[in-house]
Amino acid sequence: MGDRRDVVFEFGEGKTVVLYSHWQGSTLQETLAEALNSNAARSRYGDPSYLCRILISQIIGEQWEGALNWGISPEPCGDAQHDPIVVDLVTRQVRIGTKCWSFLAFVACEQLQS
Repeated sequence: MGDRRDVVFEFGEGKTVVLYSHWQGSTLQETLAEALNSNAARSRYGDPSYLCRILISQIIGEQWEGALNWGISPEPCGDAQHDPIVVDLVTRQVRIGTKCWSFLAFVACEQLQS
């Protein structure tokens, strides 16, 4: 059971930080778009380490103190039910399966679907 999905943050040279969600897999695209569109994130598009922290913080939101649902690791968790969302912090792109968007195009696309 669950609604599992990974968000893979790529820093280049094979370095990643992976955010695992156990229960929000089907809504992570929209949540990521909102986080990428925030003023804090936009101001740090050129700073991968700050941007990664901002995005993870905004995705998790008020659930930081909970003991369930979220995990952070250096590699995918392996039991996801949805394709991973890959956020390339260097090229400023989001990939899901074979689809690829710039950050701004991803945000615009998700806003149109809302």
